Amino acid sequence: MKQTFLQRAGLVFASTLYILKIVSACLLVVLLIEGILRLVHAGYKPIIPYRLTNQVPHLPANSKFYSSLAGGVKGEYVTDDQGARILNAEVRSHSRSGEIFVVGDSQPLGWGMDFESTFASQIASAVLSDPAKARILGSPGTDVEHEAFAITKYAEQCDGRLKAAILTLNLGNDLDEMFVGRQTLGLESSNNLTFWLNMNSFLYMDINLLKSRIFSADPRPTPGINTVLYALLPDEQEVLADQAVKASMECIKHMPPSEKVIVLVIPNDYQVDPTQIDKYRIFYKSDRDFQQWKSRIEEFVGTMNLIEGRIVAGLRAQGVSLVSFSELAKSSQSSDGIFDSYSHHLTPKGHQLVSTALIPLVDR
Repeated sequence: MKQTFLQRAGLVFASTLYILKIVSACLLVVLLIEGILRLVHAGYKPIIPYRLTNQVPHLPANSKFYSSLAGGVKGEYVTDDQGARILNAEVRSHSRSGEIFVVGDSQPLGWGMDFESTFASQIASAVLSDPAKARILGSPGTDVEHEAFAITKYAEQCDGRLKAAILTLNLGNDLDEMFVGRQTLGLESSNNLTFWLNMNSFLYMDINLLKSRIFSADPRPTPGINTVLYALLPDEQEVLADQAVKASMECIKHMPPSEKVIVLVIPNDYQVDPTQIDKYRIFYKSDRDFQQWKSRIEEFVGTMNLIEGRIVAGLRAQGVSLVSFSELAKSSQSSDGIFDSYSHHLTPKGHQLVSTALIPLVDR
């Protein structure tokens, strides 16, 4: 028997209603989980979110968020209209003239710490008597080659002359990102939906973190050890070091007008203290995998020191005012508490060591 039009319409309506009920139930479950995760995280993101614009990573502009990272380190992050980290939202309208301007990746940005604990703010407080007179143009995922583009864009908005511009070269991962990151064609710009979810959905952030731990997309089989140590021959390492010098000089060339321009070179943590490698054991699948790399740590320290020495010598030969964190750490009474317990990032104590060395150069 043929169905009448009304019968067919009724079936379609019933099917649509059933689907809507299922979708609504799923949405309710998602919202419930989202709400629970927000309570669990207490509003702190488990990541420092950033986005890509023309392949250059940067923090979201005019934003404010809280992050709690591995090990429980926490910080409030506030940005200006260019995505530079600042003390608070009121600073957005302040003139940049006479400020301390720091450029780099997540190292100078401050890994799970409040703005006033960063060496940028500490310098501003000591030299300018105002911890707010500093801006940090930094982001996870960036390196010294990317930073030249970010600096150029930032300089266009910079009014007046800066007190000091400080470029940070982080040997913890800048060299790896220059080498590995240029082998694949990355995204031109972040997907708007993905970025929105990274900024607003704790469920989305947690799923991505879980995926990265189970199905790691990291091409490096050696957490804590620089890829360039075993992926490149000695002459290739020299070429990479020279490229780091060239990229740094390009960054300096595009800096906004400044009274002082200083380069800060920060080594990997195991260069300062080889026992730092032990904290990366949790990222290896087995003790055997870890031990085969740990047994070579002295060799790796020696190679990284050679690479760092070539970079430092190359920059100083160009007349660059430079501070080497390796030299600072060696002259320090103890390296305890300088590095984060889960990564190569500096702690507030490490930032204090940096600011103590930089303040005389900035205030000279």
